[in-house]
Amino acid sequence: MMSNTPISPWGKNEWNSTEDKSIDFNNIYDKILPVAKEFSKQENEDYRNFSNRYIEWIEKAYNNT
Repeated sequence: MMSNTPISPWGKNEWNSTEDKSIDFNNIYDKILPVAKEFSKQENEDYRNFSNRYIEWIEKAYNNT
């Protein structure tokens, strides 16, 4: 899901809803960030890697606004 938001480094694609101005992505990021931070503490390396990637994307998005 997160790869289909404005913070994705892969740009726009047919599954990307970033053109829909009614979606409050900052609100979504505010809710996902704490979850991603919890998953980044897991022993499973895949969970950590995915979570850290999303944390990085979200923090980069906040720094650019």
